[in-house]
Amino acid sequence: MQSIEDKVINIISNNVLNKEIVIDKNTNLVQDLALDSIVFIQIILDIETEFEIEFPDELLTMDSLSSLNTIVSIIKNII
Repeated sequence: MQSIEDKVINIISNNVLNKEIVIDKNTNLVQDLALDSIVFIQIILDIETEFEIEFPDELLTMDSLSSLNTIVSIIKNII
């Protein structure tokens, strides 16, 4: 069984163009991966689908969901 972190890494990896980038818990989705808003939204939608959750509206910003570590923490709090 994959961990939450591994599942999120897979989702992010599937949405980034540069497959050579290593994604870890401190990776900043905007700065390190240079994601635009469309890809960022797709990642969030994919995470919501995978975990059958819905992020609260106040957290749907590129700042509040900027790192893998933050996303995993939020998912753990929701589920």
